[in-house]
Amino acid sequence: MSAPNKTKRHIRVSVPDEPPQLTPDAARVLLRMLLAARFRPGSKYEHKQEDNE
Repeated sequence: MSAPNKTKRHIRVSVPDEPPQLTPDAARVLLRMLLAARFRPGSKYEHKQEDNE
């Protein structure tokens, strides 16, 4: 989504050298989110998987 006046905007992101530890509960929630996104109706990945069979 672009800005109405189509000007470029810069965003500065600071990331740590090492990723934070993922707790088992957080990993479980992340997995559920990824699976839900992958298999939702109309997902481009859902159709791609069907084409490969």
